[in-house]
Amino acid sequence: MEPENQREESKPSVFEQRVKEYGQAVNQGRDQDAEGLMVELFTSVAAEAFANPSPESVWLEMADQCEQLGNWGAAEDARRKALDLAREHPNRAYPVKFHLDLGSLYEILGRKEEALAEIKTALELAGESEIPTLIGMALEANYNTELGQRNLQGIRAAAKQALEATPGDRIYNTVKLRFLLLQARCAAGLGEFEAAESCVAAARKLAGDGQQSALISGYPFFRARAAEVAAKIHAACGDFQEAVAAFAEVVTREREVCAKPHLQGIRSRYRLAQALFTLADYLEKSAKPADATVARTEARDILGELKLPPIPPKG
Repeated sequence: MEPENQREESKPSVFEQRVKEYGQAVNQGRDQDAEGLMVELFTSVAAEAFANPSPESVWLEMADQCEQLGNWGAAEDARRKALDLAREHPNRAYPVKFHLDLGSLYEILGRKEEALAEIKTALELAGESEIPTLIGMALEANYNTELGQRNLQGIRAAAKQALEATPGDRIYNTVKLRFLLLQARCAAGLGEFEAAESCVAAARKLAGDGQQSALISGYPFFRARAAEVAAKIHAACGDFQEAVAAFAEVVTREREVCAKPHLQGIRSRYRLAQALFTLADYLEKSAKPADATVARTEARDILGELKLPPIPPKG
């Protein structure tokens, strides 16, 4: 007979049990239960991190604080130190997020080549892991870079392959939405509008009625990206009034993200500034220069608060 202490050791921890329950709730469509479990998991992870901070988490916290103060040099140094520690982890996929965070910092600072180098490393590690969430994060980061925009065909093909390899469980729906929207954005950028609309339609069908919890689902992200694709198609057809209406939704969703306590941060505000610059371009082309000036002024104010140059980001 198995000793009592061995049976106890083999029992899942409370955290593991909650993760399992969360997955079951999502797959069964019990979104309210899933939201409650996610809050419990967030609280548990935060409490553990506060009580027993890892060395790399200390550097990440320092990097976040430096970014809030606009001390970008110190933020870079702290993120590099966190990445060095993450590379020592036995799980080769562990440093993916660290590479992506450093890459996004370089992109914000206009250091395009360095940004792409970090993202490429993240893509390689994520691909080795075969973890859909990590692959989606890395592909999304690649798309968002100025240099990544030169490889839309490659990003599109990788997103299609990743979508086909993603399990069918409902818990992976937001990951599949990311892959579908990536394909749509790439197709729109390549001028293949029917293909873009087809991917958006598939994403809408997957997303369902859109009543899912904003806390756990990322569906506001889906709606923003779908609106972005629609705006690009309208603009290509010369209908800038409709482009403005569509892209206004992108700005609205980015504002929602900035207002959520668990999503607030430098990168959220930077994305809002980028969205405002794009909206201003559409407003300009729809003969609304005064509204365009208002949008650009707000975008420049955000960059000023972040202690970044008041120049419209390119990408």
